[in-house]
Amino acid sequence: MPQSRASRNKILAFIRLVIKSFKLNRLMRRYYRVLQTTNNKESLEDIDNDLFKLVMNDPYLSEVISDYNISENQLKTAYRFMISSGGGIFVRGGYLPASTISILPTLTYLCKKISQHPEILNKQKSRIVDVPANQEEWFNIFSDLYTHFESESLGPVKEHIYAPKNAYATQDKEFTTEEKDDVLKFDKKYNKMQKKWIKIATTFVEKNQIEEHLNKTSDINKGLFNYLGEIAEDYLQIVTNGHTYNRSEGIHYILGFNRIAKDYNVNNFEIVNKYRNYLETIFYLGMLTQLNAHAFPTRHLYKKVSLDEIRAEWFISAITADVEMKGYGANNPIVMGIFNQYYNNDVRTDIKTDFNVGSFGIGKFDSFFKNLFLAGAYLVMICELATKKHTK
Repeated sequence: MPQSRASRNKILAFIRLVIKSFKLNRLMRRYYRVLQTTNNKESLEDIDNDLFKLVMNDPYLSEVISDYNISENQLKTAYRFMISSGGGIFVRGGYLPASTISILPTLTYLCKKISQHPEILNKQKSRIVDVPANQEEWFNIFSDLYTHFESESLGPVKEHIYAPKNAYATQDKEFTTEEKDDVLKFDKKYNKMQKKWIKIATTFVEKNQIEEHLNKTSDINKGLFNYLGEIAEDYLQIVTNGHTYNRSEGIHYILGFNRIAKDYNVNNFEIVNKYRNYLETIFYLGMLTQLNAHAFPTRHLYKKVSLDEIRAEWFISAITADVEMKGYGANNPIVMGIFNQYYNNDVRTDIKTDFNVGSFGIGKFDSFFKNLFLAGAYLVMICELATKKHTK
C-alpha cells in the first residue's frame, strides 16, 4: 500500500534528525580537538561558522529564532557572551555554547531571555575579549544551562531564582576557623611556592641561569604575587571547598573540585587535605610561571591597579582560562613544562588510585587541573595588562 503523506513526512523528519545528530556530533569532536588538544589544523572560527550554518538551516531551530524575532547577529553575540561569561566548557561530552543553540529546548530558553531582556546583549569592551555589560545575568544564564545539560534533561530549561550575592567573594559561614588558620601569609606562600617552581624549572634550565634571572625581578614579582593574594585565596577556597556546595550554589558548584571528584568529601580528611594541597600548588605554579617566565614592561605599576576591577574581570573568565589562554607558552617549553612535570609526576598517579579512574575517566581531571594552572597565569596577566593604562 502506498504510504500516506503524513507517514512520509515522519520518515523524512526522522532522517533529518539522524543527519543533524551526525553533523552535530562531528562538530563536537572538532570543538574538542581545537579546544582540548594541540593536535588540530583548523580554527575555532571555521567550526563556529559551520555550527551557525547548521542552526540557521534547520527548519525547527530557525523557526524558534524567527518566532522570538532574534537576528543571526544577535544570536552570535549571545553565543560569544556565553563563552566570555564562563560557558565555554564541555558538559556531558558537548561544548555548552554549541549545544545550547543547536538543541530546541535550550535554544528556546536563550531566545526567550534575549527577547524579554534585549539589554543583556549590550557589550562592555574588555582588554582581552568582548564581555557583556551585565555579566551577572549571563552567569545566571550559564548556570541554568549548565545544570540542564549536567542533569541530562530532555525537557525545558528550568530557570532558577538566584539570590543576590557577591559571586566573587566567599562567605565566612562556609569555612571553619581551622581552615582559615591554615592559610599561610602570602609572603611565606610565595617563598614556599617559588622554591618548588625553581626545582621544577631546573628540569629545563640550569639552576644558576634561573636564579640569575629571578634575582633581577624577585622584589616586583613577589610584590605582585602578594598583591593578588586575596583574590587567589578567595578563588581557591571555592575550588578546594567544593564539597560544601551543591548545584544550587552556582559558581561554587561549578568551580568546586567536587564537581568532577565525587569522592572528594568532608568526611575523608586524608583525601581532602591531599588534594587541597595539589589544587593550591597547581594554581600558584601558574601564577609564578607568568611572573618568572615572562617579562612585562609595566609590571612594576601593579599597585595602581584596582583589585575590584581585576576580581570582576578575571573571576568568571577563569572558569574557561584554557580558552582565554589558548596557545599560552607555545614558543616557550618551560611554560607548560612546569605544569606537565608537576601534574604528571605528583598528581595524576594519585588521582587514578584515589578516584579509581582509567585512561578515559582521567581526561576530566587533566582538563580541570590544566585550567586551574592557566587560571593562575591568567590572573597575573590580567593585572599586568591593566597596568598599561597607568603609564604616562
